[in-house]
Amino acid sequence: MRVLGVDPGYNRLGLAIIKQHSDGSQQVEFSVCVETKKSLDFSKRLWQLAEEFNLIVDTYQPEVVAMEKIFLSQNKKTAMAVAETRGMLKFLTESKKLLLVEYTPQQIKLTVTGFGRADKTQVKNLVNRLTGVETKQKLDDEVDALAVALTALAHHALVINRP
Repeated sequence: MRVLGVDPGYNRLGLAIIKQHSDGSQQVEFSVCVETKKSLDFSKRLWQLAEEFNLIVDTYQPEVVAMEKIFLSQNKKTAMAVAETRGMLKFLTESKKLLLVEYTPQQIKLTVTGFGRADKTQVKNLVNRLTGVETKQKLDDEVDALAVALTALAHHALVINRP
């Protein structure tokens, strides 16, 4: 099974593919932080993000898209733009007939670190430990996408292994 983890944003979009093998082992196949230019119109930024998303889906063929839910931001303009980005990504996920699962930041932190209020450093350290990917030089958005994918795989395993 392959999961595409998504940390949604329009300035920076984190994307990560993790494959879970039949023996339960996991392998990071790809991760990236897609950045858009602030000088572009918002619609062009969405277009660029959509093209990257579709390229990754077509290349890696994930069965599941796991996306971080939006948290309330003090900046309403930013929150609205992120919500629009999430809507576009949800549309693309549905158009590709992929399963979409969503998790709150607290659920992701709890799953990856065991503590729902973990800070960015704790998340980075544990994502590094769980995946073997060196996260120190990666942008938070890419690390968060890895954490979202790990969360989906952990929740998937819980559902399958439940008696």
